[in-house]
Amino acid sequence: MQKTKLFIFSILISTLLFSCGDDYEKVSKSEFIKKVLPKNDINKVVVENNDKLFIYTNENKPYSIEDLSPNTIEDFLNELKSKNENMYVEYGTKSNSFSIKLMMFQLFSLIIPFLFLAHIILLWISLRRIIKSEIDNMEKMVYTIISLFFPFFGSIIYLTTKKR
Repeated sequence: MQKTKLFIFSILISTLLFSCGDDYEKVSKSEFIKKVLPKNDINKVVVENNDKLFIYTNENKPYSIEDLSPNTIEDFLNELKSKNENMYVEYGTKSNSFSIKLMMFQLFSLIIPFLFLAHIILLWISLRRIIKSEIDNMEKMVYTIISLFFPFFGSIIYLTTKKR
């Protein structure tokens, strides 16, 4: 029952992480000029890696302009500056550390069921060998405690150091 709960939990976490999307709305240049620009003031424009443009309006909803090439970004920025004098432009590169951490967490949540299964198998093998071994009961208890309280390592230590 515990294995089933852990497996379901890891699947739910994985699904949640994969379903988390971007927090900006993707629009075309013409759509932004016709629909968004007349209704909103632009607070900030972020140019990332000279190929992506994110525009933050007064409603704090970021927009990503999709159909801009790196050559036309400056022209579009000049056009926006002519309509909004208080616009702030920020240039930079987006940090990939968060996306790397997110991928690692997703990978880890997918690996949890396999790690749990490997631990159970190693624990079962080591406990069988401990019980069948001809050592005194105190030594069996020590090896059992080490195998139970140190997942993977306790079983691996016993299986690699103790002779049959």
